[in-house]
Amino acid sequence: MTEPSTPDADDIDTTEDEEDGVPDVFARVCLFELWYSEPVELDHDAIIRELQSALPESCLMGADKKPDSIMLVHPDHPIVLEDATIPAQTLVANLDTPSERDWQEFLDQSWDWPDDRPDPAAFPHCVAVMEFMCGSLPHDERIMLLREVLRATTAVHPPGFIANMQTRHLLPPTTYTATNPDGDPDPFPGFMNVRFYTISGTEDFVMDTVGLGSFGLVDLQFHVTGLAPNDVANILWSTGYYLLEHGDVIEPGHTIAGLEPDSRWRCQHERAILGPDRLVLDVDPGPPYAAGGRHRDAK
Repeated sequence: MTEPSTPDADDIDTTEDEEDGVPDVFARVCLFELWYSEPVELDHDAIIRELQSALPESCLMGADKKPDSIMLVHPDHPIVLEDATIPAQTLVANLDTPSERDWQEFLDQSWDWPDDRPDPAAFPHCVAVMEFMCGSLPHDERIMLLREVLRATTAVHPPGFIANMQTRHLLPPTTYTATNPDGDPDPFPGFMNVRFYTISGTEDFVMDTVGLGSFGLVDLQFHVTGLAPNDVANILWSTGYYLLEHGDVIEPGHTIAGLEPDSRWRCQHERAILGPDRLVLDVDPGPPYAAGGRHRDAK
């Protein structure tokens, strides 16, 4: 499955229907893991130099350099608390214990590899990159800070692979240092994934985005039959990127452009079919494509 270009605003119809009792989607702390074949001795000076090429105001917290961790401070991105204002922060730290997690779920839903994906067992050493006290920032600001810290860290210490712990998929080691064919960096690299699951005993399948909820946005979901998965993936990627760029502008009752000329597919809040448990924006393509018993009486 490939990532398409972002849709035009004309593809989104924001004529609203009201819906009561929809729970809020809360932002979470975002965590990335960089995995290496050998232990990493973090180079504080090189990482901050690399970071300051994009974020010149960012700096190290304190004068003492801990060998296994770096707290990066972003004073031009303030966090306003009830009784204080503090700068946004990002932690880069060695994890003490190698993970023994089952990587199969990550591997099954990883689409970004140009060649063979890595064997995680060959990369037992981990450096975590995690935002700290950033949940109240706008989603695009949070993404930008994390993206630049990931870019700086992976430029200085190239990993074997990167794991996004919210989307639960693996990213190539050059995700944050490579540019696209046009020479411009992807503004949202690795912050969203599209998943695909078949439903046993049926021709139905579920596809969704995961990762948008980490930034206070609503993920997207399709529960359908009779459509080409690549076509559905195309819509999910492009619509997900539209939300990352513009925020939660698609609400229950809005429609998005379907696959057929002039078709409109209706969106509605639902509880996610696939974990993690969260609210999603379910896209209903109508009969004959909608699965799950919707439109049973449709001719």
